[in-house]
Amino acid sequence: MIRVGVIGLGRMGMLHLMSCRKIDGVQVVGVADSSKKSLAKAKALGVDKAYVDYHELLERPSDLDAVILSLPNFMHFESVKLALENGLNVFAEKPLAPLLVSAVRSYGWLRTAAGR
Repeated sequence: MIRVGVIGLGRMGMLHLMSCRKIDGVQVVGVADSSKKSLAKAKALGVDKAYVDYHELLERPSDLDAVILSLPNFMHFESVKLALENGLNVFAEKPLAPLLVSAVRSYGWLRTAAGR
């Protein structure tokens, strides 16, 4: 069973959540979003752990195998970095980072993470 977290429950994040629920061998075990209404929807769909602060979800890597990041563009760099530092597999929406320098740094972390 692949344990997945979904961070960001806007339109695309909710779509990712619903898609994961339909894949055999995948379980969404946690979500994070600043909207309590979105968190309540996820809980109604059977997700056990819901956090207002996504850092709380990423700082529990033993609960997760992978994370889907569906956040506003300006948050991609920090969230990808934190997920990789915690040893998680990451699915991140584009762009990886808003600035080229940040994307280059992220690429370095990606290469390091791929070697683990």
